[in-house]
Amino acid sequence: MVSPQPNNRVIVYGYAASPFFQKITYLLAHYGVEYTLVDVPPVMPRPMLSKLLGITYRRIPVVFIDGQAFIDTTAASLALERAFGGGYGSKSLLRQFPTLQLQLAVNWAESAIFRLGAGHLYNAPLNEHFVKDRKSFMPGSSFDSESMKAKVPFVRSQLVANLEAVESHFETQGNGGKFLFGDSPQYLDFSLFTPLNWVQTQLRTGENLLPTVSAKKPTQDWNKYPFPKTLTWLAAVREYLAQHTVKAVKLSAENAAEVIHQQSVKSASKVEQEASVSKEDPLVKAGWLNGEKGQRVSVTPVDTGRVPQVGKLVGLDKASVTIKVENEVGKVLLATFPRVNFDIRAVDGPKL
Repeated sequence: MVSPQPNNRVIVYGYAASPFFQKITYLLAHYGVEYTLVDVPPVMPRPMLSKLLGITYRRIPVVFIDGQAFIDTTAASLALERAFGGGYGSKSLLRQFPTLQLQLAVNWAESAIFRLGAGHLYNAPLNEHFVKDRKSFMPGSSFDSESMKAKVPFVRSQLVANLEAVESHFETQGNGGKFLFGDSPQYLDFSLFTPLNWVQTQLRTGENLLPTVSAKKPTQDWNKYPFPKTLTWLAAVREYLAQHTVKAVKLSAENAAEVIHQQSVKSASKVEQEASVSKEDPLVKAGWLNGEKGQRVSVTPVDTGRVPQVGKLVGLDKASVTIKVENEVGKVLLATFPRVNFDIRAVDGPKL
């Protein structure tokens, strides 16, 4: 039997090239929290999640805290903030404008800006297996290099418009600090930084809008580029992260699953007792859900990766839904999803 260690409190399933995985590691670095990493492949299948843990949700990362799964970057980020942000203390990333930051992260940085970042993939060495997987993941998207190159003028025009918004913010802020909201980074700093830094340091196809940055040349004269204040801010976030590093300890999928289930046995009952299902929820009032704990439901992303996660309803509030998930041998754990961009249905209820 594997005994949980202090750095097993947070267990992250991901792969290094994923921008969303990178974002979670940035948050952990800021909080100063060592964590355990379980490597997963960039494409399906992922038996370390589906078979060992019962998690069929297909996007990465999946983050476990004290044996509870937090699905989707937003749910994971909020859980990390609650666990390690210290309320409104010095480590909190939501000290200022929390609702505004979250909305801009979800509906701007992780959607519009990320898609523009993905529009710079045209030189990336994408193998056939990856392309086939992502086409099923994002129906209608093209990952053919020539097709992506043909769209570059549009992508760059949209990137200009969005970078202008960031640049204008810093111009308005004047000498108000090197980060978006002052002298210390906030949640939106890391959320917006992630896709832009992805283009600068990994894809390296941002040309003069997001000029390539390497370890040997982390900074340069940004004033010669169209958006100098934005590039200066990106460099400041990179410098901050270089000064705040934490160690990730790797664990095999089998050992990680064993640790997670041990932790779940200790933590799940308290979560279940405190959770409730609102009778006033629109899904309950419409009869799509019966409003009772224990109902079998599916939780499915409405944008990409529309693979349902089935489980028994544990809690439903305005912001999140928590279900009990069972693996192939009957071991259970709790998984929490955000409400935004997820569809919740009774398993035998209205179809998507």
